[in-house]
Amino acid sequence: MLLVLDGEGLVALMYDLEDYTGDGEECEWENEIACWSAIDPLDEVLINIEAVPPQRARPYFDLPSYEERRDAYKPVGPRRSDRELNLVTQIVEQLEEGQITEDKADQIAAAISRCRVFVGSENGVGRPTG
Repeated sequence: MLLVLDGEGLVALMYDLEDYTGDGEECEWENEIACWSAIDPLDEVLINIEAVPPQRARPYFDLPSYEERRDAYKPVGPRRSDRELNLVTQIVEQLEEGQITEDKADQIAAAISRCRVFVGSENGVGRPTG
């Protein structure tokens, strides 16, 4: 089944969204996003439920195990949240070691936040106004 979700609603509710390029093609933000965290309650953003076309579903069901089927639809490469966690960990370590000041750490954290808003605002939703 395909869940048709309200992308603007997901952005407004501050879900961590990523572009999704399942076929290796460039992401179409209007149609292809991934949210790897739980969406709860789902009814706030659920627009429709559609059946997956049989020709598209066949490769999924041809995989022998659940793990292979699950992994086949994960995006290639690290998740943005993993990269952000790595950055924040480095900031904390540098701050504790006295390599950067608290002001510098705050500036970096603010830049990460702005980047998150910008990445999710390809269609203008969530774009900072200041």
